[in-house]
Amino acid sequence: MAREGGHEIVPVGQVIPSKEMRLKYLQIKKQQCRSNIAKAKQDIEDLKNGKIAELEYQILHAEAELKQLNEHEQKINSAVDAQQQ
Repeated sequence: MAREGGHEIVPVGQVIPSKEMRLKYLQIKKQQCRSNIAKAKQDIEDLKNGKIAELEYQILHAEAELKQLNEHEQKINSAVDAQQQ
């Protein structure tokens, strides 16, 4: 037998799970799946809410910028028209 740190290494046989162990394992795995599903659904909602708000902000910002650009264009056109007269 091999020795490690003064102790003999004894091979351990494979543990054969009981019915109770297998059912408990399945219960745990099922709960993990439920948790993963719930987390993914919550992540989707968070993304929707956050992304919608971000896009709404971008639209408002672009509309305000477009308004300013249109006003600036009108001022330029008015100034050029006044110079040509």
